[in-house]
Amino acid sequence: MYTVRLLVVFGAILALALFVSLCYMFPARVTKRGSNSVHYIEGSGAVSKMQNPQALAVPNDLKHIGGMDSAQTEQVNVKPQMTIEELHHWMSFYYQKPRSALVPLAISAIKTEGAWKDDFKKLPIVTFFSYVFRQNPDKLETWFSQFPIATDSEEDFRLWGLFLNALWYADTAESKQQMIKIQENSSNKIITKHIVFLLGHQPVSTETLEINSAIVVDVLWAAFFATGDVQHILRIMSVLPLINLEKNQENEVKIAIGTLARASLAANALQHDIIKETIIAEISHQSDSIGEVLKAIAAEFPTGKP
Repeated sequence: MYTVRLLVVFGAILALALFVSLCYMFPARVTKRGSNSVHYIEGSGAVSKMQNPQALAVPNDLKHIGGMDSAQTEQVNVKPQMTIEELHHWMSFYYQKPRSALVPLAISAIKTEGAWKDDFKKLPIVTFFSYVFRQNPDKLETWFSQFPIATDSEEDFRLWGLFLNALWYADTAESKQQMIKIQENSSNKIITKHIVFLLGHQPVSTETLEINSAIVVDVLWAAFFATGDVQHILRIMSVLPLINLEKNQENEVKIAIGTLARASLAANALQHDIIKETIIAEISHQSDSIGEVLKAIAAEFPTGKP
């Protein structure tokens, strides 16, 4: 019964049914996140309940890596640990400088932080790493060989189930092959059964995922930070009209989704020029209901040099 319960929970983690159900499982928390203007997910964004989003500077010991391209980065001897602030920065700006050499440190930091235990952090983390795994098919075996799964503990399953889901969600020949290798070499029976379960199902595409939960907004930000694809930003913009729905219990979750979308666009634009530029450019391209909100966001941008 224990094994079946865990398999069902993790096997459905990125299925559309789970995203729909989250709207009803956590309505109070979603509303609170909206009212507190949580700018981005607490797990993989550089902006997280920060009064001053610009306060997060590039960590000094990662600056030398940040200025290199991905090929140069692979030759850098990185330090043995990554702080949670460095993890957030690495993930939030990954699309600018894909420092894939830091993936093992990032995984260790996630394990240390315990983000994998938080329902609101799991799905965006899975999404972010699925794109990184998709972009680096030749590095999967090296990365996962550094983190052997050797026990039958529930903690091992919950942590590594997260990254197995990321491999599954990457949905490439290489990621599936890596899952099979893990299955063949792992002594964790729960994990091997979970892999069989995942490989028997097709993951839902982020690009077509219905935005029916605040978590999906976080998922789209994770996809953007991993790729820099503005289509994810445009999808976040698409729910801005929800802000103007009539305030009643029926619309509570929808309004929270729109509120989070607006707050996250405004806050992340302060740190990412491409987001700011996209907001300004889309004011005249989107419908009036979206364009007016974008115009209001743009009006809040600081003018002149700080």
